[in-house]
Amino acid sequence: MQNTSAAGVNLSDADSRIDLGQVDISSTGGEGVSLSNANQVGSFHISGGTIMDTDLAGVDLTNVSTGSINGVAIDNALRGSGIRLSGVGSFDGSATNDFVIDGVTISNVGDTDSTNGAPNGMELISDTQAVRVANSTITGGEGNGIEIRGMAIDIVNTTIDSPGSDGIHVGLSDGSIGDTYGAVNIINSTITGINQSESGVEISDGPVRIDATTISGGVGVALFGSGTIFNRVELDGLTMDVNNAGLLVSGTGGGAEVTVDNTTIRNTQGGSSDAFRLADNITIGGSGNTVESSVSTACDTTNAGTVTGSIAYNGGNSCP
Repeated sequence: MQNTSAAGVNLSDADSRIDLGQVDISSTGGEGVSLSNANQVGSFHISGGTIMDTDLAGVDLTNVSTGSINGVAIDNALRGSGIRLSGVGSFDGSATNDFVIDGVTISNVGDTDSTNGAPNGMELISDTQAVRVANSTITGGEGNGIEIRGMAIDIVNTTIDSPGSDGIHVGLSDGSIGDTYGAVNIINSTITGINQSESGVEISDGPVRIDATTISGGVGVALFGSGTIFNRVELDGLTMDVNNAGLLVSGTGGGAEVTVDNTTIRNTQGGSSDAFRLADNITIGGSGNTVESSVSTACDTTNAGTVTGSIAYNGGNSCP
């Protein structure tokens, strides 16, 4: 399907299974695939194909109960996200995923015209729940690689390369402290090409867990927020090669605690960098961490903060 003035496929008020199979859509004046006002459609699936040169989002789904997007390539969505899920899924307290995005590639989202905003590679928003993104790649674009405002969202074996802003931004994570599965989980993923002033992962709300993930450039993980939400942030097994800060914490209101375990922080990017930069009275706990000699300062606690736990300072740096 080519050269349409609206969405390539526009579905509305559906109430049963929709399976588009493989899609090949290019040059639309709207979205590539759009499903809205669906009142929790039973099931929606796309598998394979390409969506190119859309004026708005490549795939835009609202109020979908379950489904999947598998093996789709999305390129050049000018003024919308590559994939946008709004109000999708419903977390039931278990590890069940209602919606799965697997083997998807997204590239060149946005048209570099700041007057149109900065579209994100992928948006999981408006209390989207129980979604798994796996084995996918997001390259380039104007905005964040992935924008998250929901709960029980897993990002697994996924690569984000050279986004215009943050690699992943967690604007809202609705999981409660006691949830086993309700957090935002970033696992065994790679986030590279981060601009010096941006972050691999920026967190404004918890719980968030990041495990076995590599981050390169800028700030590795940045935490901005209020109250004690960061008692629910856990970093384990990260490798961060940064030219700003490994972990930056600011605006949390004090009293929070973040756990960092088995994490290595280095700087082969050039310029000055801190392993831990704390701008509030918080505590960083954990064990098995390494700060390499390429990092300028292990800990910057000028504006308050305490680093505890086990940290090896290969370059002789130390925390106050």
